[in-house]
Amino acid sequence: MRTALVLLSVLASGLATAPALAAPAKSCRITVKGNGFDVGCLPAISAKGTLVALAEIDPDGNQKRPNLRVMFYPVDGRTPASTVVLTVEESAAYGAQLGADVVTMIEPRLDLANAQLSLAGFVPLRAANEQLTATASGDKLELSGPHVATASYARPAGCTAAPSIGGAWLGEGRDLVVRVDGTCTGAPSFHVLRVATPAKPQSSQAATALNNRAMRKLKAKDWTGAAADFRAAIERFSDHVKAHYNLACLASLTGDRATALEQLRWLAASDLPEAGQKLVKARTDPDLRSIRDDPDVKAILARAARTARNE
Repeated sequence: MRTALVLLSVLASGLATAPALAAPAKSCRITVKGNGFDVGCLPAISAKGTLVALAEIDPDGNQKRPNLRVMFYPVDGRTPASTVVLTVEESAAYGAQLGADVVTMIEPRLDLANAQLSLAGFVPLRAANEQLTATASGDKLELSGPHVATASYARPAGCTAAPSIGGAWLGEGRDLVVRVDGTCTGAPSFHVLRVATPAKPQSSQAATALNNRAMRKLKAKDWTGAAADFRAAIERFSDHVKAHYNLACLASLTGDRATALEQLRWLAASDLPEAGQKLVKARTDPDLRSIRDDPDVKAILARAARTARNE
């Protein structure tokens, strides 16, 4: 009982650390199915991404003795914990059948394993088709791939084993769980990587259409809609000077100093000639009247004026 409580405590502590992984609606639960166990929800990852749970079933040739151990691997490389549901030896003693007497015996263990999975919010992972590479350099292990940034982890001192990828699974969002074998610890290690989001193609034409729509909303005093469209235009084409400038004007009209200053600073840092022209216009534009006396804005406009005189 003390071991069970300690493991429950470890699982609970995992809820307060590490970046959160988004949890899907489906939770993870193990059940008895026929003469075996339904472990289709494993591997699974805890809600905070600190633990990976796997089903460990000992091979026993063709004897088909049902058995199950649930392993909990910390992603920081610590020693894994486990919960035994049924051993091969116990299964053999009962004739390799999950009869009513066996189910009654293992019920508290199965309840414990499911409580551990529920407590830490474990959710299923799905197999990923990622071309990952594991390489060792001294005391460092590096994981890399075309869709993830290279990540480096500590490796046991004196370890000479060749690391290899033992599996990769996707969580919700862009989380990638990777199993590494050849760790010199007697157990695999698990790591959570972040899959990069492909950059959206830049489209100046789409940005111009969004900017024009935002201007119509601005004239209709739909401040929220206009701001959303100006930001969408900038997202579609980051160098759309008019969208940056118009967003600064809108922010000034609505008293949003932070956004106005952010956009004016972008214009000041830009090498585009149009950006400099907009800053010259900003010195007299009535839409920027409310913010023009701000010390930071004054400094930006003064520098823009000096640059314009020197050109």
